[in-house]
Order: sequence, then structure tokens, then C-alpha cells
Amino acid sequence: MENTVIALNRFFDLIWLPLLKSPWYIDFIGISALSALLFLVIFKKLSNQKMIRFYKNKILGHIFSIRLYKDQPILTLKIVLSIFGYQLIYFRYILTPLIVIFLPVMVVSVQLNNRYGYLPLKGDDHFIIEAKLDETTTTDIGKNLERIQWDTSRGILIETPPLRMVSEASIIWRAKVIPSQTGQQFFQISIDGTAETVEKKIITKMKKQRFSLEKRKWDLSGLFINNGEDFISETSPFKSITVSYERASYPFLVWHTDPVILYFILTLVLGLVFKPMIRVSI
Repeated sequence: MENTVIALNRFFDLIWLPLLKSPWYIDFIGISALSALLFLVIFKKLSNQKMIRFYKNKILGHIFSIRLYKDQPILTLKIVLSIFGYQLIYFRYILTPLIVIFLPVMVVSVQLNNRYGYLPLKGDDHFIIEAKLDETTTTDIGKNLERIQWDTSRGILIETPPLRMVSEASIIWRAKVIPSQTGQQFFQISIDGTAETVEKKIITKMKKQRFSLEKRKWDLSGLFINNGEDFISETSPFKSITVSYERASYPFLVWHTDPVILYFILTLVLGLVFKPMIRVSI
């Protein structure tokens, strides 16, 4: 699964190349439009359109009949129960295509989050770096925390001595972005006496490259979150490195909206626009 996630990241790197210089709103509209078309086609191909239309008409017809028989409570109750039964059958017909659509929805959402989910650090921004040791592969946590060495690129200044928390198997630094340095920076750590190092990207300019709050060892959560960078080796004494990026939000009407939620909203709206063109019943 780890290799699958890495391969997907590489594949979407290529897809994103034409979008590197476009405004963010063009990216969201274009990706949402393509997603809406893809999901509608998948739904149409995998669903029984005839039965979906049949049971939708049944449900609508029974809803309208409630108004006609509102003075007959027993008959109205029977109609309501019939509507409930037809809805269950309707959901059975739409369940399979929705399950299939769920996979590309998640893949695109993860890739959007990796590129638009967090704000890059700006000049003079202060932030926190936290590294955690892997207690399953590292013995004597206190001693190894003392042996941790670190290095940074020229654009990052470590402002404070490290704070070591043995109970959490973690070490924390307060850092600052140097304004004169722009572009991608890095923070690198290792344990004295070992050759293996772990490097974490620190993004100081939005270039639509993928990055995450946390770089960590592989686990199942890596399917959905914190997979914007390659994973830490299983043999490493480190479990994770985290940089405190701020969550991004984007204007939509009168609100500022999370990028993943904005993607869902635009895909839904554009799906409703394209639905008559694809001639699909949902």
C-alpha cells in the first residue's frame, strides 16, 4: 500500500504540471468539473437507470398523494410507510456506484489537500518543529533524545534550544523563516553515531508542490493524511517530524472555506449542471 500511495503521488505530480502557473480558483473549478463529469459517467454506467427512475417516480408520486389524503390519517400512514420502503429499494440501486465513486473522490481530495491544504511559511514567521522517536525500534528514549543532531537549510533559523520530553519521546524546536531566503527549505535530523538521517520539507513559497504537516512512518492513516512527502524508513529511530503550518482557507461567496470542502461543494454544483447533459438519473 505504501508503494501505491507513492506511485499515486508521482502520477498526480505530472497531472498538476499544467496547473503550476494558473490561479487557485481555476484549478478548483477545472478539477471539480472533471470530477463531476467522471462521477456522473461512472454512476450512469454502473447503475440500473431504469429502476432508479421507476422508484424515484414512485416516491414522488406517493409524496404528492399525501396532500390528497391528508384528511385520512390511516391511509396517510400507509403512504409514508410505502415511501420508506421505496427509498430502501432506491438506495439499494444507487449504493454500488456510490461505493465505486468513493475511491476517486478520496484520491482527488487527498491530492488537493497535499497541495492546497496548508499555507506556506512566510518571511519572519515563527513556527514549531517536533520530532518523535519510534519507541518500538528505539531503546533508552532519554539517552537517544540527548544524542539527536539537527541541521537546516540557510533559510531556517533555530531560535531556541531543544525541549526534550522523555514521556512523549519527542523533541521540540522553535524556528523562524529568514526573509531573505525563499523557496523550499529543509530540516534534517539524525542520531549521533548513526548514518541514517531524516529530512522534512519546509515550504516558504506556494508552488503547488505537495507537502504535509507531518512526515512519518507508514501506517494505514497514510492512505488519507500526511502522505504529501515520502515516508520515513521503517528502520529509522524516528517515528515522525512535524512542522506547524497554518491550515489554508479559500473564499467562496461570503465565506472562507476549507479546500477539501470547497472541492466537494463545487463538484456537487457542477454535477447538477452537467447531469442533464449526461442524461443520468440519481
